[in-house]
Amino acid sequence: MKLISAIRKLISRKPLVMINIFGFMGEGKTNTAKYVAREFEDEFDIYYAQAPTPEEATSYIYSISGTRLLIILDDLSFIYHGHSEKLRIFENTLSRVRHITGAEKVILILIYHYFKSVVPFMRMAQIHILTSVSRNEFNTLKELFWYRYLKEFFKLYDAFIWEPEKFKKKGIDPDTTKPALMRALTRHSIVWIPLVTDYEFEENNKHIRKLKVPDVISLDEFIIKCVRAGLGYKQSIRLAREFEFKFRDEEFHKKWVYYSKSGTGNFKEEVILCAKA
Repeated sequence: MKLISAIRKLISRKPLVMINIFGFMGEGKTNTAKYVAREFEDEFDIYYAQAPTPEEATSYIYSISGTRLLIILDDLSFIYHGHSEKLRIFENTLSRVRHITGAEKVILILIYHYFKSVVPFMRMAQIHILTSVSRNEFNTLKELFWYRYLKEFFKLYDAFIWEPEKFKKKGIDPDTTKPALMRALTRHSIVWIPLVTDYEFEENNKHIRKLKVPDVISLDEFIIKCVRAGLGYKQSIRLAREFEFKFRDEEFHKKWVYYSKSGTGNFKEEVILCAKA
């Protein structure tokens, strides 16, 4: 099964497809995301952010809206590991990404270096793509891939590096394509990813609707401020949900910044003033 056809089949039957791409540095993880983005650029609005913190990623998702979205969060290794409150808020945001953005279809791509360098919830994808492998990773990766496919990919990956001439004889150019191991639901396959040279995640790319994390007060900051004011975590979440769509309005952001940073009066009163403003 090929990567693009697997994504198309899943997104035609499901409202959200989550894809995890992981492997060594410089082994084509971002290139794989570019390949997917290029293939879907005429069908989906594409959003890309590199190495956002959980707080920035939460704010970024709340800034997005559209009917068909392809969201790529790159270089997430170890930033998303642990049990911080901001990370829990991001996980909650990720779990509600369709509801927050109002999208009918979402393709969500998360990119990191090591399978366990992010929290378990972020590893629960329908499609997993491994761009490189070493022997010392086998025990960990067996949780995700069947052992015989790991062995097959390990041999292929090793030969691809040390004996590229073998692939050239088969009509495969090692300079313009790379192998990866894909698991789509329960199905495993070796996929070949072309080197993408005609597509970049740049701000002037007409297909990239949002590149940088917006400079606004994020929803998780709102929740944390509520908790610190003594409102209680559950009450703060409920309050935040009431305001979440207002938080996507630029004018409301400006007013929230003004009231929350004024430092005068009771915080609860400031929130009410901000909501009514």
